[in-house]
Amino acid sequence: VFVSLNYRLGIFGWLDVSVLGGEEYRGSHSHGLLDQITALRWIKDNIASFGGDANNITVMGESAGSIDLSWLLSNGHLKGIAKRVVLMSGIAGLIGLSGDLSHGFTEEYSQQDAKGLLEKLDIRSMEDLLLRSTKDLMDKMVGIVRNTDTLFYMDSIFWPRVSDFTPVDPFRAVEQYNDTDIEVIIGYTGYEMGLWLTWDENLDQHSSDWAAGKIQDFKTDETKRSATSLYETVLPLEPDGRRALHMIGDSIFVAPSLWFAEKLAEKNVPTWVFQF
Repeated sequence: VFVSLNYRLGIFGWLDVSVLGGEEYRGSHSHGLLDQITALRWIKDNIASFGGDANNITVMGESAGSIDLSWLLSNGHLKGIAKRVVLMSGIAGLIGLSGDLSHGFTEEYSQQDAKGLLEKLDIRSMEDLLLRSTKDLMDKMVGIVRNTDTLFYMDSIFWPRVSDFTPVDPFRAVEQYNDTDIEVIIGYTGYEMGLWLTWDENLDQHSSDWAAGKIQDFKTDETKRSATSLYETVLPLEPDGRRALHMIGDSIFVAPSLWFAEKLAEKNVPTWVFQF
């Protein structure tokens, strides 16, 4: 029995409107997570009516869905719901570009993002926001997307943050995680950044030096040169533009997936890793 579920996306599910509405709207940066856990609980309670087994539920997420599941899993919200979890192409957030495994997950950072986006939307108050129609908001978002870097701006805004519901980000939560009843499969694809060519067909025309400069974890010129040299050695037949995207994809998807899997395995959680 297969079940798919919807949840609020973009500004409706992941924008911290507490910067306009105050404490009443605290945690609005993670409403999409609350939608998901509500749906999962409903499935647990009702799947038997559709021929399913409530004690044999596998929850799978890809990209943003995988990022979301890493928060739900590591913070214990899937306990008693899922027997297995599949995480594909995403853990916590696009942290390989931030250079800090904690900064991007804080409420302060979500508020900083929200203020910047609301300014682009020309929304100055909660009253102004509530008066806007969905069509008006989406039309404005489309305009922003068309004129803004997708990978290095838009994709950094809409993921979960630390809140009362998920008080610890996945990389710190997994240090305390000890639920060995849930089996976990974690994976990624062989060329993660190929997907972004859908939005920017020139993305693979940049150099490896450019890619190394985008990865904030590479804090010194020596590290950047070392990384560029390594990718030339490991992928000698690839054009430099593809090597650049492999470097970015490894920093965003592959390394975080392996870190997360290793931590789960250290806790004796049944864990498998795949590359597709």
